[in-house]
Amino acid sequence: MKTRKIGLVNYLAYGSGDFLGAGTTALTAAWLLYFYTTFCGLSPIEATLIFATARVLDAVISPLMGFLTDNFGSTWLGKRFGRRKFFILLGIPCVFSYSIMWVG
Repeated sequence: MKTRKIGLVNYLAYGSGDFLGAGTTALTAAWLLYFYTTFCGLSPIEATLIFATARVLDAVISPLMGFLTDNFGSTWLGKRFGRRKFFILLGIPCVFSYSIMWVG
């Protein structure tokens, strides 16, 4: 088997895969931290605790959802919609509700 050298372009392309998503998340988190401390009257520690709780929950729920979607194809809903398509369809209303949340 021939070994292929990975160049700088490959590293940069791989690293920029979630550039827009991470940037959007960082902007939203920064604005929320400002909002929590300025308008809601929370201390910076309390506001940061909200973000930390969300990260811990994400660390627990993400592997569970991965296990669920990996094994979803054997259920009757999975056989009808496919292993991942059901969850994609379930997420469509979330996309619209997230957009509407930011409209004043």
